[in-house]
Amino acid sequence: MAPRIVFTGGVGAGSADLTQPEANAFAAELAEKFPEIPTAAVLLETRSTNTGENVRMLQVETLAAHWPLQTVALVASPYRQRRVALTWRKQGPGGAFFNCPPATCLVEERTRFAAKGENFIDHLPGEVDRLTTYAERGWITAKPVPLAVVEATAALRKS
Repeated sequence: MAPRIVFTGGVGAGSADLTQPEANAFAAELAEKFPEIPTAAVLLETRSTNTGENVRMLQVETLAAHWPLQTVALVASPYRQRRVALTWRKQGPGGAFFNCPPATCLVEERTRFAAKGENFIDHLPGEVDRLTTYAERGWITAKPVPLAVVEATAALRKS
């Protein structure tokens, strides 16, 4: 799908349970599942602790490696994908990008969160809130949250 892969992420709020930076964990999984991918085609950014830093530090690392960003596939958990794309629009270097969330389902997400002692459903309203508050702070491109999502978020808060 691409000649190069960049993994971003240090240890942040969502990855504190990892024993290493997110980028290292992702690269290790890639190497295990796809050993034919040369390590020279993989770049790691391991210092960022949030999505905005992921974008900004990715630019620093790719510039230092002389890897021009022409078309970027943004990969994030599906429930975070909209915020990641809006962050890229606001803070990224421009150019073409597309969303490429991994396949998952509600049962998988709930199981993954439960393994960390968290409730996935309880997490969703905060993610929706970030779409508004981060735009107000200038961290992401402002885009209206659909009314159906606002209503569903209110229903989740009541349950």
